[in-house]
Amino acid sequence: MMTLTLVSLITIATLIIQTRNLRVNSESPLIPGGFEVTGTCDLYKLVEEEKIAHLGMFVKHGLHTTNHEFFPDDCPNLVRNSLTSGYVDNEEVTWYPLQNVHAFIRTKRPKLLAVRNRASFYKSAFNHVCNKMTKYKIDWRQKNNVDCSKEGEFDRIMKMDDQELARRFSPFLLKTKIMKSWKVRHIMLVDYTCISQVVSTFCGDDGGNDETMEKIGSNSAESQHYVDFWSMHNNTLPANRYGQFWDQISDKLSETCCLDLRKLR
Repeated sequence: MMTLTLVSLITIATLIIQTRNLRVNSESPLIPGGFEVTGTCDLYKLVEEEKIAHLGMFVKHGLHTTNHEFFPDDCPNLVRNSLTSGYVDNEEVTWYPLQNVHAFIRTKRPKLLAVRNRASFYKSAFNHVCNKMTKYKIDWRQKNNVDCSKEGEFDRIMKMDDQELARRFSPFLLKTKIMKSWKVRHIMLVDYTCISQVVSTFCGDDGGNDETMEKIGSNSAESQHYVDFWSMHNNTLPANRYGQFWDQISDKLSETCCLDLRKLR
């Protein structure tokens, strides 16, 4: 168990107050579903109480896989759910995100949702769509005359509503949908780079953090030698009613790892 210094406690308390004030200030962003921030996550308490939490993984959030090398088989306190899973068959790609989301919100058990900064996510997704050299991606780019070096190409691809940039696959819209479900009363938002630490806490496995973080890093655009088309242009993030909330909460999570949100009313 981690030992917190007085400075750490003060920092966390400040973050909690600032995040709670998201709802107090009239100019602050809305929190989806009427949730309120109650503090940092007490993962050890959940484990001690033998509470079972559901972990929702999203595409382009570092660990968007249910591969067993990331998650121990014998972890009774944590159930993993891939919320944007699919398969490739004869160069045809079929996705089933909504079906998985409906199954995910069916129970009232605590939900763990990975959060990535919106700008970071769209940079990763755009560069992936522009660079990936599978036959499917190459054919799609040729069919749609995609030239990611051109100004405004990100907006044009967004309007196509396809690939990882499709609106219906947006991890931010999917998380919002989950939080707005009347069945979901307890949410833990986790910085995507902190997922391995959370999994280790729930599963009692302290040896996988470094290796897992290496795998997250190896999935980055830089490590895959992608051309950074995103940074060539002054792209604007897509409009979203809760966009400001996701941007601010990701900043908080980068400092505190995990925040606990509950519907108190």
